[in-house]
Amino acid sequence: MKDFGQKSQSLLRTGRQLFESRLLEEALAEFRRALQSDPSSASAHVSIAMIHAIRGDFAEAAAKCQRALEIEAELAEGYVLLAAIHLAQQDYDSAECHARDALTHKPDLPSAEILMGLVRRGQGDPKCARSFFEAALRHEPDRPFVWHMLAQTLADLGEIQSALMACENSIAQNSTLPAPYLLLGQLHEKAGDYTKAQEAFQRAAELNPIVLLTGAARAQASLKAGQPDRAAHLLKELHEQFPKSPLPLLLLGDAQFDRAEHQQALLYYEQAAKLNPSLAVAYHKMGLTKLAMGRSAEAVLEFKEALRRNPAMLSAEFEANKLGSPNQVSLEERQADRSQKNFELSGEGEPTSALPLAQKKG
Repeated sequence: MKDFGQKSQSLLRTGRQLFESRLLEEALAEFRRALQSDPSSASAHVSIAMIHAIRGDFAEAAAKCQRALEIEAELAEGYVLLAAIHLAQQDYDSAECHARDALTHKPDLPSAEILMGLVRRGQGDPKCARSFFEAALRHEPDRPFVWHMLAQTLADLGEIQSALMACENSIAQNSTLPAPYLLLGQLHEKAGDYTKAQEAFQRAAELNPIVLLTGAARAQASLKAGQPDRAAHLLKELHEQFPKSPLPLLLLGDAQFDRAEHQQALLYYEQAAKLNPSLAVAYHKMGLTKLAMGRSAEAVLEFKEALRRNPAMLSAEFEANKLGSPNQVSLEERQADRSQKNFELSGEGEPTSALPLAQKKG
């Protein structure tokens, strides 16, 4: 590169170290100081563009890249970043054009080959995408992201065993990411090995509880849409994948309650409470269910159990006090009250106490 000035180079090195530590604001300040020190530094322009791109300011990022290429027309990294900016906006034609420019100036550049693979996959050409991902891995075999993308592409092509091998290579390079385990579980399912699939899904949930919560949210959306049968189907699959989490059981109980299958709902809530005896929301739901079944005295006991586990659970206290009042409410009012308290993943009060459950490791 044609960057000049030892001070500018030193500032760029410091900025890159800060960037690798995810200190973006501090890195940006160093890159700007490098540019002030040497306004002809194409690398400084590209580095600043990279920060803008991460922030989603694609117009400013593209402008900085163009300025860098005006200074140094053969700067492959500038073309790579431009390609990535256009790819992020699903402008596949422009992304491909800039990625090819990068390869013209720097043949066999892995980052450009990866971008070409992503472009081809986005365009629905998995066979061509595969060739680019494999080319990138020949030059840099320790890239877990590329192994993951190759695994997905091989799965698109129906080559499940090859996809499994690529996925396992991705995990071998970095075993702390949930996405490869999710893909591994899906691939094992397709291969008919449901035991390994379940193990992979469980590991994904341990690494990131959102994996479990996302599946629960899909089921809950079906409940809200008035599709309890669909929700029950999704939740049974989720329970099979995460047998040690009470969350699918709680939502299965909700699905059964909405179908007026109160006895079955009660069984699911009881199972959730057995998995986590400190789970106040499970006892609260058991109380609401017994109330709907006309078992008021037992419902009061369940509400008290919920309060014992979580004294701040105002809804359980409200129910217990209401049952103790001489002014009894109708079954319809109780069911309406129950529906308002349906388990919300993003709600307030007692549902939040269930969120950490997804993080439990057996």
